[in-house]
Amino acid sequence: MAAPRKTAAVAGPATPEGAAAALPEGWRDDMELFDLLCELDAGSVAAIGPAMEKLSPACPVSAVREGLRGEDGIVRITACRQWVYDVIEAANAKNS
Repeated sequence: MAAPRKTAAVAGPATPEGAAAALPEGWRDDMELFDLLCELDAGSVAAIGPAMEKLSPACPVSAVREGLRGEDGIVRITACRQWVYDVIEAANAKNS
C-alpha cells in the first residue's frame, strides 16, 4: 500500500493547519473525539465524518469536503481520512 499523501491545500480554516489553529484548548482531552479516532484507526469509515466535524470548529465540514473534492467530482474517503490525520499532525507540530 502506498504511503498516505498530504491533503490538497484548501483555503483558510479548511486547511489542516487552519483547522489545527482553531482547535480549542484541551481538544486532546475530548473523549468523544478519542472514541472516533479509535474507531477510525480500527477501520471504521463511518467515524470519518464525525471526526471531521470535531476537528473543524471554525469551518463547516462541507467547505472542507469541497476542498478535498477531486477533479472527477468525488470526495474520496481516503482524502477525508488523510485530512483528519493531517489536522492532528499540524496541531501536534503547533504545540511542539
